[in-house]
Parts: sequence; structure tokens; C-alpha cells
Amino acid sequence: MTTDKISETAAYNLNHGYNCAEAIVAAFNKHYPDSKIDLSLATPFGAGLGGRRDLCGILIGGTMIIGKHFGRSDPADLEQKAAAYKLAGAYYRWF
Repeated sequence: MTTDKISETAAYNLNHGYNCAEAIVAAFNKHYPDSKIDLSLATPFGAGLGGRRDLCGILIGGTMIIGKHFGRSDPADLEQKAAAYKLAGAYYRWF
């Protein structure tokens, strides 16, 4: 799966009623159904945090995906925390 396919699906979703955060999460869910993220978690991040237009929902939704796959479940796992921060930072700089 290429990021182009996910981007295309996210653009389609955005044009069909999803907010920006929902659009990227729904696209990810479509192409990676075994790693499903609850779409309702993305709803409040559309048009920036709570519709404030200050932080794009695509950035937040993408960061949620990073957390789903690279986040930690044990607060003592500092190595996993550092890896997730590194990926999220790279995504932020790319964005």
C-alpha cells in the first residue's frame, strides 16, 4: 500500500462529509482493516482542535495513526516513547 492510495482515499472522504481528521483515519482504516482506529476519536479534531482552525486535523489524525502503531502501553517503556515521538516529529516537520 502506498501513501498515494491513502491520500487519494482521504481526499475522497474529505469531499464526502468527513472532517479532515476523520478523513485520514477512515482512509487508514479502509486500507489497513486489521489495525482499525475508532473513527469517533477523530471527530473533535476536525478543522483544527474543536473547529478552532489552529491545528489541521490531518496532522492530528496522522499522529493518532502513529500512536496506534508505535505508541506505548507501558509508561516505563521509554524506548517506545522516544520512537513514537521521533516519528510524530518527522511527520510534523513533513507536514
